[in-house]
Amino acid sequence: VASSAESMSESDANANTNANANTNAKVHSEQQQQQCQVLDVLAMIFDRKKQYYKGTKLSGWNNSMNGLPEVRNGLVLKFRSRRNFGHLAAYLDARAGGPQFPPLDVIRQIIIATGDAVPKKSKDYADKPTVRRGIENDLINVCKAVMKHLSTATEEFLKKQNNNSLNNLRYEL
Repeated sequence: VASSAESMSESDANANTNANANTNAKVHSEQQQQQCQVLDVLAMIFDRKKQYYKGTKLSGWNNSMNGLPEVRNGLVLKFRSRRNFGHLAAYLDARAGGPQFPPLDVIRQIIIATGDAVPKKSKDYADKPTVRRGIENDLINVCKAVMKHLSTATEEFLKKQNNNSLNNLRYEL
């Protein structure tokens, strides 16, 4: 009777261990998915090809577009003014080479927005060269984090990626 009670307690312990392992695996996979949701939303906001920014072509003689790209530019500049591209670069660098790194399409939209955040006219920042350098350094740091991730990626990971996504990302870098 004692040996059957011991075997039942061992099987109960094994069942509890397996249940805990399954629960931990589910929680871990949910955490990985939840960590990049903010970046997914950020990529959607920064995507200049979204209908809201791009607009639709009106029919007839009027060939102008009725989109609002200035809204996107304002959001990018607001994100830049709060120095969030620097924080984003640090976030990406910490996750480079790991499974928590965001998808390549998301990264591409973020890199495009980071590039758009760099002022095009040097005369605007002629009296503030350190500000312009800081913005450029944020762009460089985001790109370095992406390149670090791609250079440490396994061949298996790269084969799973869409060729168009890799080519588009390489072009933006």
